[in-house]
Amino acid sequence: MEFIDNMTHLETLRTFCLAAELNSFSASARHLNLPRATVSQRVSQLEVAVGVRLFKRTTRKIELSHEGEILYKAAKASLVILHGAIDDIQQKKALTGAIRLSVPALMPNNIMSSWIQEFSSDNPRVSIEIIASDSVSDLAFDNIDIAIRGRKVTSDKLVCRLWQSVPMYLVATPDSRQSRAVDDPIMDPLGCYKPIGNAKPRQSQISSNDLLTTLRLCLASYHAAYLPAPMISHHLDQGDLQTIAGLCEPSNLEIYLVYEAMPLLSPSARAMVAFLQEKMTKAG
Repeated sequence: MEFIDNMTHLETLRTFCLAAELNSFSASARHLNLPRATVSQRVSQLEVAVGVRLFKRTTRKIELSHEGEILYKAAKASLVILHGAIDDIQQKKALTGAIRLSVPALMPNNIMSSWIQEFSSDNPRVSIEIIASDSVSDLAFDNIDIAIRGRKVTSDKLVCRLWQSVPMYLVATPDSRQSRAVDDPIMDPLGCYKPIGNAKPRQSQISSNDLLTTLRLCLASYHAAYLPAPMISHHLDQGDLQTIAGLCEPSNLEIYLVYEAMPLLSPSARAMVAFLQEKMTKAG
């Protein structure tokens, strides 16, 4: 096939697959750090090479045509194999490049910090930028390679692997806890609070979906808060906060490792995903 014969690298196919995953040339360009015109040109060249329209274009978005779906499935499978072969070859070479890792504002567990440090020590030519945020980032839009999230991301364009499940606790400062009534307001940043029976506390006048902001408000004796155990364990040990039992159903927060499909990741990001998966499996 003329297209295959003239193909000197994999970037055109990778760009095509990324555009198919994101349904957007603009988002693909941001992810690849390229001008939008370059992404559009690569896709157009591919369409000329295969002789069909691969995308149906509208003013708002793009989506694969029937022929595009066929090529996308074949290209994605081929990229998995090719990148696997390339990884095998590059294992003998030092990894380089940058990884953008998004983590919660308060790291869910000190063990994650030690894993990051270990990976960095093993790969001194890889730079790791840690973005601390509790928001559900658009990985492609924000150019995030890997994320740790306390929510399952429902997207067929992302891989979401369960890491651990941590208990949630209703907590308040000692003074606030003593004077607390059943129907007093609470702060529930994750929307996980389920009251027992007919006990329905009022919604807090000030609320936030940011866990760190909620914790600070709680420590300032504003209201009780429903927060994950790793975030409050230190404050419970120090006596800054106390748990409130009997008002809500027990629940857990599931923490996930989130990343794009492996063929769309850089070699260094793929290596870090594999490293973290191995650590998580061993940690149980």
